[in-house]
Amino acid sequence: MSEQPWWLPSQEGVDPAIGEDDFDFHRDVLGDALVVGGVAYNPIDWKLEDGDVVRRSPEERAVLLEVDARELAEEDSHRQYAFEIEHEGPDADAPF
Repeated sequence: MSEQPWWLPSQEGVDPAIGEDDFDFHRDVLGDALVVGGVAYNPIDWKLEDGDVVRRSPEERAVLLEVDARELAEEDSHRQYAFEIEHEGPDADAPF
C-alpha cells in the first residue's frame, strides 16, 4: 500500500512540463475572495467588519456590481483592437 495520504493526488503520470510549481491556490482559485477561518466568501456579497464577516447591504452590492460592469465594458471595448494587433490588421476574422 502507498505511503502517500489518500487526500493527496498521485504524482504518477504527472507531466513536469505543465509547470505546477507556479500554482498558487489563493491567487489562482480564490482570487479576490474574502477568506476568513478557512472559508471563502464572495467579496460582492460579504465584507469584513470589525473582524467579522457580514453581508453587504443591497446598496453596497449595487455599487460594486456597477463598478464591475463598467470595468468589463471597458475591457470589452478594447477586445477588437487587441485582436487586430494580435492578428496583424483589421481584415482578420474576429471570433466574436
